[in-house]
Amino acid sequence: MELSAQTPLVRDNDILSASLDDELVLLSMDQNRYFGSGEVGRRIWDLCERPCSVEELVDRLVAEYDVAPERCRAEVMAFCSELLKAGLLNQSQPPADS
Repeated sequence: MELSAQTPLVRDNDILSASLDDELVLLSMDQNRYFGSGEVGRRIWDLCERPCSVEELVDRLVAEYDVAPERCRAEVMAFCSELLKAGLLNQSQPPADS
């Protein structure tokens, strides 16, 4: 499935994470690899504790940082795509209608 602005994302519960100063370190025990990111990547990781769409991420980041919405959207899409490929984020299923 391709990533879109409405794709709900949630972090993988099996990934260990730690904040070090302004950086985020993620450890995948399954892959025996670690990944690093800066302050904004750490914020995205925090926001993805619960299912959150790319558009929701962009809205929050634009409100919190001095960044143009178009640039933010492009960078969030690229970053989240990489996290998906690396197995650090998962696409969450939208809640079923009751």
